[in-house]
Amino acid sequence: MARWYAVHTKPRQEQTALTHLERQGFTCYLPLIRERRQVRRQTQWVSSAFFPRYLFARLDLARQNTAPIRSTQGVVGLVRFGLEPAALPDGFVDRLRLECGEGGMTRVVEWQTGQALEVTAGPFTGLRAVFAARDGEARVIVLMDLLGATQRVTLHERQLQRAGT
Repeated sequence: MARWYAVHTKPRQEQTALTHLERQGFTCYLPLIRERRQVRRQTQWVSSAFFPRYLFARLDLARQNTAPIRSTQGVVGLVRFGLEPAALPDGFVDRLRLECGEGGMTRVVEWQTGQALEVTAGPFTGLRAVFAARDGEARVIVLMDLLGATQRVTLHERQLQRAGT
């Protein structure tokens, strides 16, 4: 029975590994995230791996030879617990595909520096924050008044919404 497994890749080689694994006939999935980055003094939208250094492959260990995966360009190997490849929980990749939408791209909300936000999940639920910056992996740095001083706090973007919405 085929299940999804995590493939560990070399740094910034997820796309290369995906291309070469698919050429060998493996079914793979690489979730991507869009983010704004400074490139040569210009802000641009770029796509990068949602899970840096990992992608997912659907494998039937009883029928498929997985030895070629280790020697594929861009791949370090399968994630293992002991000697056995570690299977992902059933439905994990399906839920991830649903969450990411068409083309494997997550929708990223763009906030402006200084914009008022409200925390909607986690230990700071209900508190106000001010957007400061993105840290590049679906997390944002916000400024919050805590313990009588302004503190820099890193939160996942899903924990935030525009204030007053």
